[in-house]
Amino acid sequence: MAAVLMWGTTGVDVEEKCNRCHLNITVKAKLKMPLRSAHVMLNRNNSKRKKNLIKLDSLEDHKYWVANSCNGLLCLTAERRSDPDVVVCNPILGTHSVLMMNIKNSCEDTIWPAYVSKPHSSELPKNSTGFTLRPGESKIVSAPANWDGTLWGRTHCSGNTTAHKFTCGTGDCGSSALECPSGTAAPAATTLAEFTPKGAAGEYAYSVSLAKGFNLPMTVVPRGNSHQSISDCKATGCVADLNKECPKDVQVVRGNDVIGCNSACEAFKETHDHYCGRSSTYSDHFKGLCPGTQAYENDKTNTFFSCASADYYDVNFCASSFPSSSPRFVTHR
Repeated sequence: MAAVLMWGTTGVDVEEKCNRCHLNITVKAKLKMPLRSAHVMLNRNNSKRKKNLIKLDSLEDHKYWVANSCNGLLCLTAERRSDPDVVVCNPILGTHSVLMMNIKNSCEDTIWPAYVSKPHSSELPKNSTGFTLRPGESKIVSAPANWDGTLWGRTHCSGNTTAHKFTCGTGDCGSSALECPSGTAAPAATTLAEFTPKGAAGEYAYSVSLAKGFNLPMTVVPRGNSHQSISDCKATGCVADLNKECPKDVQVVRGNDVIGCNSACEAFKETHDHYCGRSSTYSDHFKGLCPGTQAYENDKTNTFFSCASADYYDVNFCASSFPSSSPRFVTHR
């Protein structure tokens, strides 16, 4: 008998989604979380017979393990094994002890996401800061509480990841490996998602930055509890392909293809550093196409957002559009 824990009162759609995927769980990361009440759904051998719902209370300070995405939901398991008896399908985590990000590749080609800590921030676990996502794949990753860091996607990568001969056409962090070390400077010609702790425990300021340039469209969407304040919980990012709109003198070219677009600061800083830290015709061009992004260092115009009620964030590479809801705070109910 397998049991699926559901947070509070949840709809049939959520229950069915978890039923379809909970037997194919792979453990990803550890998470400590309090559950104040839950419902347990008993499902005998994943059959389609009527399910029994039992309410449990005072499930506090249990150690759970983050599993995989359950059709957009977070699945957590109380067991350290790949086919657990108990699975928690719950986007409402109940605590902000870690930063959770669901990374999705909506691009036509494989990408190699990387995320690193900024200097003086909490360290990320070794062998976790870089990975491969084929088209349509997604992966849930976590960072320690109060993490201050940057996430981006690498493209046109090749080489042996175990022999330190791994290189990428854009987003390369210089490690010659799949992972990128903490403190790595953000690469040029790369779209960046940035997360910075803000105020109350678990609250983050988040942004998508073109200050280093552009290589992939990217959106960041907070997800969480619809019963909390959502006034500032907005999606941000750039859904335009700026490689197709990139001025010739800042293009990153591979063969006959434009694979990246430098910022003016990165392209000309050795001879014209006045492009750095201030607006220019180049940054204005990018800002016009992607108004919710940081177009240059010190750009404070509609660039940083925060969401006290966010439980995790969807980071989607090559998303074709933003969520249609307004305000753009998306929940699973």
